[in-house]
Amino acid sequence: MGAGALDGVFAFGGDEEAAFTKAAGAKASDDQRVQVLGLVKSADAHLQAGRLQTAANEVEEAQKLVQELSFEEGRALTMTMVARIYAKQGELSTADQLDEAEDYASEAQEKFQKFGSKKCEAAALLALASARYALRKFDAGMQAAKEAQLLLQGSGDKFAEAQVYHIVVDGLVLKGELRKAIRFMIKGKAIYASLNDKRAEAACAQRVADIEGKAGNKDGAMKAFAEARSILKDLRDLKSEVALLGAIRDYHKNDGRLAEAVDVAKEIVTLHHGAGEVKGEGLALVDLADLLTQTGHLGLAANLCVAAHKVFASIRDPEGMAKLGEVHGRWKNETLKQQIKQQIEENRDFAHYPEDPHIELGLSKLAREALSTVKVGL
Repeated sequence: MGAGALDGVFAFGGDEEAAFTKAAGAKASDDQRVQVLGLVKSADAHLQAGRLQTAANEVEEAQKLVQELSFEEGRALTMTMVARIYAKQGELSTADQLDEAEDYASEAQEKFQKFGSKKCEAAALLALASARYALRKFDAGMQAAKEAQLLLQGSGDKFAEAQVYHIVVDGLVLKGELRKAIRFMIKGKAIYASLNDKRAEAACAQRVADIEGKAGNKDGAMKAFAEARSILKDLRDLKSEVALLGAIRDYHKNDGRLAEAVDVAKEIVTLHHGAGEVKGEGLALVDLADLLTQTGHLGLAANLCVAAHKVFASIRDPEGMAKLGEVHGRWKNETLKQQIKQQIEENRDFAHYPEDPHIELGLSKLAREALSTVKVGL
């Protein structure tokens, strides 16, 4: 198989839908080797979108065909993907898996060099960099990333070159060099701006916000989030804007700013409603109800659960109903807690309650009965 066919497998960012369309066409081919390319391309797109398990499933299917065909190029492709998945999992991967990732990526890079596919070689080098970062071999990881960058600069593919910055930033964050990571991500953002890729530019701004948040710089994080949202507003891309707002909501929530998180969750509901996206509105209502439950606004949360139920019933959506059921269960627990607290307060003058009440389930009675049967002196 020629280097040209291999060079089209890894997307290095770019449009997700276009990648899946090309992958679907390849998977439908009569040539099983082309099917392998399609499966790996699909896995690559899923991995970039954060769907690691789906990516792993695609790789497993590709590996079966590779074994049947003794397809060396396909083996190098799947090795690269396995290395990337193990590295992306980070702490969820075992030490043996990370060692394996480093070995796979290194071997794949040598194979692609032999096949003459510079883009695939660069992809393997970036997988090698990620594996080394995960193993905390930061200097070696940076060296692999630099080699990948040199290869991609030679190809003239600016999109692929910008992808190198994402990998380097991952390594710098793991190393704890957060200010340096921000500087590199801003460089990547500048490349996407020059290419007029607004979605990628916004993603870089959001990544800056994430890192500022890790550094404890709320003002810097909110400024970067605002920049990302401003970029996306021009695109009128509901999916991307909602995803960004979800990240802002979670940022506030994880830092304990539940009131701010509720405000952002309201915006998400409004966006879906304005776009006529019924299921999205129902799920947003459920998320908002969950946040209001956590803040103790149980009456408002109950009203939102009722509204969400009507939405999901109207479109007969079992997935939405299941999610609503989980949140309603949490709401019931919080309601019971509040009722118990209220009863304790109302009866505090008439009864004594221990500081840490607990239920004994009749064990003290059973213990007394057991002790009464013991004959002292035997």
